[in-house]
Amino acid sequence: MKASQQQGAKVFKVSLKLTMALAVLIIAGLMISYAYTNLESVDKFITTTKPWLLFWRMLVFLALIAGWPQWSSMYAQWAEMNKAQLNRMLKYRWRIALWLLIMEAVLSQGILSEFVNKLITTDAAL
Repeated sequence: MKASQQQGAKVFKVSLKLTMALAVLIIAGLMISYAYTNLESVDKFITTTKPWLLFWRMLVFLALIAGWPQWSSMYAQWAEMNKAQLNRMLKYRWRIALWLLIMEAVLSQGILSEFVNKLITTDAAL
């Protein structure tokens, strides 16, 4: 295996471990907050912060999409990629941006949950 592939595998493993640790911390925080607060206050907090969280996600998307050429060239230099690989990565910019926005709309904005709720209530009405 090439040194760049070994380095990429190492970065992937470290990133995966950090992501899993963050997920465990979030779940622990949710469980602690659930134990010490009532559901109405949690629902009110989520309702209150929903526009700010949407704003935050859109800023992250904007930074990712607008900075894609810079992020790509920095990563290509770090991973010792050739020019053809960098050009291929740059071509995927708008495809990734579109999928990020689709996932945001379907998962975060409640479109999927509304669809399932309507499907369930329609089945119950029949």
